[in-house]
Amino acid sequence: MARKAKPLKMSQNVRLKLNTAGVRELMLGDEIAGDVQRRAKKVAAKAGPGFVAEQDTLRRVRAGSRVVTRTEAAKRTQMKHNVLIKSLDAANDR
Repeated sequence: MARKAKPLKMSQNVRLKLNTAGVRELMLGDEIAGDVQRRAKKVAAKAGPGFVAEQDTLRRVRAGSRVVTRTEAAKRTQMKHNVLIKSLDAANDR
């Protein structure tokens, strides 16, 4: 018969040792990069015309994307109405 593990109490410390090379490989992987890019595209679409998602290729630790303005009208809209912050909820998959 297998022994049952004792449940941890809130006051007990738990130690984890992460494989940092494995975590870095995961965070730089195509699956994560694709998901981050997909979410950035949703934010850009909600922000409106003139906003585009770009993949951030300079990151060495994790995949990244950003939403930038491509037109003067989008820049004015962002300055006046702060639409990027208001569009961030589009990145949620709820």
